[in-house]
Amino acid sequence: MAKGILVSVSYGASDETLAADIGRIESALQAAMPGWELRHAFTSPLVRARLAKQGKEVPDAAGAIAQARAGGAERIAAAALLVSPGGEFESVEAASQDLHVITPLLADDVDLDTLAGYFGEVQRKNGRPLVLMGHGSPTSGNPAYARLRERLPENVYLACLSGHDNLAWLMPELLRHSEREIAFPACAPHHAGAAADVGGRAHAQGHGGRRRGQLEESAGEGRV
Repeated sequence: MAKGILVSVSYGASDETLAADIGRIESALQAAMPGWELRHAFTSPLVRARLAKQGKEVPDAAGAIAQARAGGAERIAAAALLVSPGGEFESVEAASQDLHVITPLLADDVDLDTLAGYFGEVQRKNGRPLVLMGHGSPTSGNPAYARLRERLPENVYLACLSGHDNLAWLMPELLRHSEREIAFPACAPHHAGAAADVGGRAHAQGHGGRRRGQLEESAGEGRV
């Protein structure tokens, strides 16, 4: 048994998506915490049930922490690999009890400022408007995304899959530009597909019904 167990808690994804997106973050965590054993936990019951049917058992945060304790781990830490604070993060905190939990990306002002500066530089290098897509929540009002949005420089936009500030809400502003690039940070492919569908429909409505601006997914980014 390793002396330290680091529980990587994410929403949940297939092995391929996990390696391509979350895996990059986990590699950085392991480099920063040498000697710690990495274990996965998924917050989504749907994803866990789907994987269980394939013979792959992945616990939730509480289950992973209980397993580590039962195995005699001397140290346990949980990394909430989530974009924004909300219900998913609160469930991780509750499961972790007295353990240290690494907070989501959009939790601190310093991280928000850093992220806004980074995407501003990406937009300047690409020379076209950049649209960021987050998951969002239909009920919370997406406060973390609102805090990031107010920091973003000109020609960098932010929309959510859920909530009033979705891609359809943003499309009238985007249609002023002839070309856009959409980035999906740590986004599962089916979420990118949903955004592509919304973007395509909104684009069609803004151009006489012709879907000339179909979004093309490529490594988490696309153009519409």
